[in-house]
Amino acid sequence: MKTGFEIESIDPSKRIKRTWIFTFFVIGVLMVLLYVITMIYNTEYVSFSEVYKGMRIRLVIEKTENSEEYAQRALHEFKRIFEKYTTQYAIIPLDVFNNGVFMPDEETLDLIKKLSVIAEFSGGLYDYTLGNLALLYRDGEPSELELDEAMEKAGFFNVEFKDSSVQLYNDVLFYLEPVAVPFAMDSVVNVLKNLYEEQTGYFQVDRNLAVIGKRNSSTDWMDTINLPTEDKVIYVGNGAIWRGLLRDLSPVTGRYEKSKFQWGMVVSETALQAKTAMMALNTLEREKAIEYIEKWSLICAFRFGYDDKTEYFNGLEGLFYNDNDVME
Repeated sequence: MKTGFEIESIDPSKRIKRTWIFTFFVIGVLMVLLYVITMIYNTEYVSFSEVYKGMRIRLVIEKTENSEEYAQRALHEFKRIFEKYTTQYAIIPLDVFNNGVFMPDEETLDLIKKLSVIAEFSGGLYDYTLGNLALLYRDGEPSELELDEAMEKAGFFNVEFKDSSVQLYNDVLFYLEPVAVPFAMDSVVNVLKNLYEEQTGYFQVDRNLAVIGKRNSSTDWMDTINLPTEDKVIYVGNGAIWRGLLRDLSPVTGRYEKSKFQWGMVVSETALQAKTAMMALNTLEREKAIEYIEKWSLICAFRFGYDDKTEYFNGLEGLFYNDNDVME
């Protein structure tokens, strides 16, 4: 007589069969999930490259039905900005009337306001009012007297902003040519974001980089720092990198000066900030440069001499992991 508590015997072959069916089911589900995740997060990218005015330009953006149009508009924007601030807007204003009141276009006003903040923050180590000096060098090497006179007509403190106009004192002139490339790079990023808010990729001019957005919207782009003994890997999710040696007008000496460092790299929120930070450090000796780097909490890497012990990193000592807001 059955009590209702009996345990029916289970065929071992049926148990094994059920186990395999369940295993294949789980594997199938995982494969479907992996495929879906791959389709969603593995973005396909397209690259556009050319040489312009001796600069190697490369744009990498998401591949869409509009990517060709986006790329052409972005590259046109870079060339427009570069041409504007290396020609008629390289040194401005050459003609100022109405008691020194200058009324620039909206784009230029935005640029000089940004440069004004940087100049003041740097204590004048970067200065955008060296136009009179730059004009001197167009005619060759100036005399000491000419240099002194031009230096008297420089200084970011001679500029006052009034709504849409700028009051210029002491006959200062803006010198915008050195920031034409980084400002153009930042403009490319802005244009692409306006065209497609979720756009990702990067824009590269020679070895300088402006990140448009993380790869697959989640992964940092990899870059390298070439050192004598090994290459270091750096991961950048947003912001910009400016690197290399400089030869620029110094607001301290009034002369074109080569970099004191052997190589350098600055990471910042924009290419404009990165380039101007490097310009501010251009002629400083090692100890003084380090003092300002730490004061500004600058994310950078420099080599100040010719031996392996003179490499200096700040904000990215590990170089293999993200430990700051700009590079997360």
